[in-house]
Amino acid sequence: MNDENTSQDVQTGYITFDKYIYKKIVDLCVDFFTLYGEQIPGQRGLKTSWKLARKFQVILDFCSECETLPEYFKNPPVKKWNMSKTPGQIHIHPRLANKFVMRLLNEIKRQQADVKLTEADLENI
Repeated sequence: MNDENTSQDVQTGYITFDKYIYKKIVDLCVDFFTLYGEQIPGQRGLKTSWKLARKFQVILDFCSECETLPEYFKNPPVKKWNMSKTPGQIHIHPRLANKFVMRLLNEIKRQQADVKLTEADLENI
C-alpha cells in the first residue's frame, strides 16, 4: 500500500477490503485477549474455553489464507501444541493460543508500520 491509496481512503471515507479484514482480525484478537483474561475454572470456564476455541479457529483460518503473512502463521505447529491424547481431537492450551495471537498482532503491526499518513490526511479525518 502506498500514500496515494491512504489519502484516497481518507478523502472518500471508504477503506479497502484488505484493510477492513485486517481491522476485523485485530478486533477478533483483542476479543480473544479479553476472553482469555476472563477464564474461570469450573463450568463457567468451560463455556469460555469453547468461545476461545472458536475465535482461535477463525484466526487460524485467516492466517492460513493470508498471503502476506510469514510461513509460521500460515502453518503453525498446531499438532505439536495438541494436549489431547484422543485421535482426531485437537485441544490447544489457551496460553499457547494466546501467545500465537500476540505474535500475529505484532506481525500485523509490523506490516502496517509501513503505511504512513501525511499531515494533510490527518487533518481530513
